[in-house]
Amino acid sequence: MKTQEILKLNPEELENKVDKLKQELFDLRFQLALGKLTNTAKIKKLKKTIARIKTILTQKSNQQTATTPTFVTSTAKPVLANQSPTPQPTSPDLDDTVETIKEEQQ
Repeated sequence: MKTQEILKLNPEELENKVDKLKQELFDLRFQLALGKLTNTAKIKKLKKTIARIKTILTQKSNQQTATTPTFVTSTAKPVLANQSPTPQPTSPDLDDTVETIKEEQQ
């Protein structure tokens, strides 16, 4: 099934088509397991067609729900590439604890 044909269908028809194709894919996999399937390329084509239909379904649902674009605002300041991150403050107690742990491990 070509993309242009898929675009012409409404969402309900597309969902029905996906269900039918999934059943057909199941049947083909069953035939493959039994050793009766000669053209294994059909499985690949069916999987791609199902993915194509699902993608178009998602696009159509996004078009229907998207009335205004939503922007995420961030409160964090951007870090420029040439800036180094600010050094973290250290406390003498923390340094002593780290040294003690290192000594205990040795």
